[in-house]
Amino acid sequence: MRDLVQFHWPVDESGYEVFERAEQAIVPDIRPRRAPTILDSVTEPGGLYIRPKGGTVRTQPLFVSDPVLFMEFAATPRTPEGVIGFANKYGLLFSGSAAKEDGTTPAELLDGEWYGQMEGMAYLVEKANKKEWSALPERVFGVTSVLAPPSSTAPGELPTLKVRPNTLMSAIMLQFALHVSSPIGELKMCAQCKKWFPFGSGTGKRSTAMYCSKKCNERAKYERRNKKTGRAN
Repeated sequence: MRDLVQFHWPVDESGYEVFERAEQAIVPDIRPRRAPTILDSVTEPGGLYIRPKGGTVRTQPLFVSDPVLFMEFAATPRTPEGVIGFANKYGLLFSGSAAKEDGTTPAELLDGEWYGQMEGMAYLVEKANKKEWSALPERVFGVTSVLAPPSSTAPGELPTLKVRPNTLMSAIMLQFALHVSSPIGELKMCAQCKKWFPFGSGTGKRSTAMYCSKKCNERAKYERRNKKTGRAN
């Protein structure tokens, strides 16, 4: 199933910043209802928001680079500093990092969006660890399934099923659902970069592994050597 997932998410290479916004009304907004021609004003709550700084945007294949990101997200401190640290690595939860069609910069509310999602993911991880399966959601929202045509007309070529999360939060939820439904090893935190990684049978990592990658292992060795010789990093 993991091989079926296609997901690349934009990240602002200049980073993200938190700012305070007063409550404001946005007009107009057309919402589907009994009288669809009615124009309503929408109140955007005041509080702390996070937005991209407007630098170059890069994309990264999340399911390849961070297959158990839901663990890091659940453990991220629910503070402005914690949110900025996470966003600097992975981007916003629901919005891309480029300017919207109207020229405005995407922004997400910390208290209403980020903190709530973090708390919810920590709750799901706790329930999964206790094997309280009835507490887990039955659906993963914001995920699209696509049946792509064969890449060639060669005999035997078949259509390919691809699953595409629509947002970073949907991708994090899908990762969690994949892990609890078909776990690949147990999870531990890398002693160097602090990312979570699977270990055990089928993962290529022994139970004694301390690092998620060869890069982190080499970095740790380099820092230990420098510490012994008294040199700075």
